[in-house]
Amino acid sequence: MNIIEPRNPGGQHKPASTWWPHTGIEAPHRLELQNLTEIDHGPGTAFTADLVHPHHGVIGRVSDSGPRGDTEFYTRDATVFGYDHLVAFTEQCRQDGEPLPPRWRGTTALLNAVVDESETARIVNSMRRSGTFLLRSYAPRSEYNGGAQRGQVLSTQMPLLSKAARETLAARLAAEPEHALLEDEIWQMFNGQQWTPMLPGPQRTAEQTIKRLAQVSAVRIRPDQPLWSRWSTEIEPGLYATGNVGADRFTVSEDSEPMVNCTEWCPCGGERETSRFETWNGHGLIEAGTVHARKRCRRLIAIE
Repeated sequence: MNIIEPRNPGGQHKPASTWWPHTGIEAPHRLELQNLTEIDHGPGTAFTADLVHPHHGVIGRVSDSGPRGDTEFYTRDATVFGYDHLVAFTEQCRQDGEPLPPRWRGTTALLNAVVDESETARIVNSMRRSGTFLLRSYAPRSEYNGGAQRGQVLSTQMPLLSKAARETLAARLAAEPEHALLEDEIWQMFNGQQWTPMLPGPQRTAEQTIKRLAQVSAVRIRPDQPLWSRWSTEIEPGLYATGNVGADRFTVSEDSEPMVNCTEWCPCGGERETSRFETWNGHGLIEAGTVHARKRCRRLIAIE
């Protein structure tokens, strides 16, 4: 099963202008939370927060009384953005390619998505600062579950780029009853930009592998150079390979800068020039992704 969250399955409707990456919502724009206050009262956590509109600012409060309560909206000014506005906004939204339920069920689902989107965005921001790797269970929409199921976000201590590292993590989680996947679930990872399947990991076809290894083999064998020296060459237009003469491992990238930092996420803001990279050995591809092309950064933007 190879699931990347659908944005417009089947092309049956015009996609909305804004994609909420953590909850699968398509909407005219974002709604966000700020000033979140949580209250632990035994069986669960209640919260209140300001609901922020991109054009009107704070439009009201969102609150949830706990596990048995619904998420509710209390408007600040019904003439600016009241419940009827929320219903109309909800009717323009889709989740996982499907319309939200009508009236209060739809607004509740949307408000829950706002909460989940904000909380997951906070976790992603922490991931970028601390250099961790995020994953969650995911089951696609089916006739039995009424909508895609997204599990609690888990984290590891560092980005996992290789297939072997991800398989090891999946095996460890499978041995823990609280993390064992159900039959229709997979593990998703946050690749730096969106949620994608964690497995099988980066891979290339046999033809692509043979071609890449042949390209590098033709330029790396230089018996006149000491084993600790580095080699670097353009193997095809706009594609560079770099490695140590005495090592099996090498890197292929879209620029001639050999350094790639695979342990940290790029903290730079704004528009960034990027460079895709692949790390190989004599058996095939190990890891792949995209880094900030700036020489002083070279940290991860996305992983494959």
